[in-house]
Amino acid sequence: MRKIAYNLFVILNFVSCAMIFGVTDNNQIQMTIKNQSQEKMKLLLAVLSPTPELITIAEFVRSDLSCSQQKLSGFNVEMRHLTDILSKKKMKSFFGEGFSVVIVLSVTKEGKIEWRLYDSLQATMQQGKRIALLKSLESTAHTVADQLWKILTGQDSIFLTKIAYCKVVKKDKQLLKNIYIQSPMQYNSHCFVTGGKLLAPRWNKDLSNPLILYSEVTQANIRLMSATLDGKRKIISNFDGLTMLANFSLDGQKVVYCASYKGNCQLYYYYYDQAAKKGITKRLTNNKSNNTSPNLCENGDIIFCSDFETKSPQLYCLTPTTGDIKKLTQGGYCASPHYSDKNKTVAYSKLIGNEMQIFLYNVATQEHKQITFDKGNKDESSWSPCGNYLAFVLKEGKKSRISLLNMLTHERFFLTSEHEACSYPAWSLRYSDVGIFA
Repeated sequence: MRKIAYNLFVILNFVSCAMIFGVTDNNQIQMTIKNQSQEKMKLLLAVLSPTPELITIAEFVRSDLSCSQQKLSGFNVEMRHLTDILSKKKMKSFFGEGFSVVIVLSVTKEGKIEWRLYDSLQATMQQGKRIALLKSLESTAHTVADQLWKILTGQDSIFLTKIAYCKVVKKDKQLLKNIYIQSPMQYNSHCFVTGGKLLAPRWNKDLSNPLILYSEVTQANIRLMSATLDGKRKIISNFDGLTMLANFSLDGQKVVYCASYKGNCQLYYYYYDQAAKKGITKRLTNNKSNNTSPNLCENGDIIFCSDFETKSPQLYCLTPTTGDIKKLTQGGYCASPHYSDKNKTVAYSKLIGNEMQIFLYNVATQEHKQITFDKGNKDESSWSPCGNYLAFVLKEGKKSRISLLNMLTHERFFLTSEHEACSYPAWSLRYSDVGIFA
């Protein structure tokens, strides 16, 4: 009965907010995100017996939960320092101030970071957890914020992810392209790979050993390279022509890419044969046109772009086991598909009038939906691992910026400056310790 009364109270009082607050059957506090841009819900972040290190962690947690860097629909988080453990009377007083949820952050005797999440009306703890300090205070804070976000919204966060992209830099009167890595929540980035004309970074899907595959323009060809996060580079493919746009299977054991060794660009499939103990490469397309942007789906199908039937490229789905190819789009100029295994949806660009706009294709319903309508060419989409955000390039004149779209609230913001020329965004997986990027 108390749960039901509490749910009714909260829904009646916060129905106009961007989040609706409630308690689930297992007594967990949870928010349901609504597509409304009104007042943010208030959260209190209480720092118990603050130390400089704990305050630093708390500041990062507050920034993440409020989405303050990118001004997205997060929470209105207020931080206060406490010297004593909260009494029930004090906890309930916070409810009177408008804080339905109170998060207490502290350090245990063992040096671990502890967070506790309270229902301030009932003055009861809903959940709590202790984690050891990670490689940096920032990565520790992002992990705490990620755990809290999951409880508060029921959604995976993007706090433990990174976005890789290409940026044009000037060196000795030459224009080069380097690869940068950046948090989607912050504006600061760091250069990951330098030294030439680099294109199309793509993440692998190994949580314990992340690396980036990218293409490098040389005098002889465009070769496929890999780079680990500690800077070790390796040549993957060094044939004549171009090799690029690698895409991994969910288990990380297979990769599909496009290459033009002789003539047009074709799709190739690579996997390691455990029985033969060697890598196997298989050609997937055999036509006289260009086949690009392959995406490996969880069922083994490959969604890609090709102009083999018409003069304008279309989206297709290839089943490697049978060789069957199904056309997904009808007419127009379509490019840069990216499949999300989370929401089973393909984001792609299509020319509408004189502007490239973003469309979504639902694999289950086979429905297409246009989601952008404004000026500027939008291309090279990349889904976040949670499927709630979409990164893409917005080109307006000489400007080329990485933009992020919140699929739940439809808010958009820029990741890169208007004074930079950036392209090929690629979203990483959710890593348990983002300190590996340090």
